[in-house]
Amino acid sequence: MGNVEQLIDQYEIEEKVLFLSDMTDLESLKSITGVSNVLKQNNEVCIWGIGHNILGDIVKYLHEEGIVYSDIKHVRPNLEDVFLKLTGYKMEN
Repeated sequence: MGNVEQLIDQYEIEEKVLFLSDMTDLESLKSITGVSNVLKQNNEVCIWGIGHNILGDIVKYLHEEGIVYSDIKHVRPNLEDVFLKLTGYKMEN
């Protein structure tokens, strides 16, 4: 079956990167390798994607394009995310 990291890779569980920015061209973020979806609510941009260097690729893109951002967060998937993908149910306490 494998460890948590292997399961995340095997079932292609997406990571999430969040940051604050006034940027308006969200579609351009989808050109970053591995990015599957981008949403923005108020000034918080949320990017979902798969890749071993997704955070680095996003930061590199933001710097290359001169996009001002702050408060960047990287949310890695966990075992509960794998369970949810496989079963469709959230784990109960």
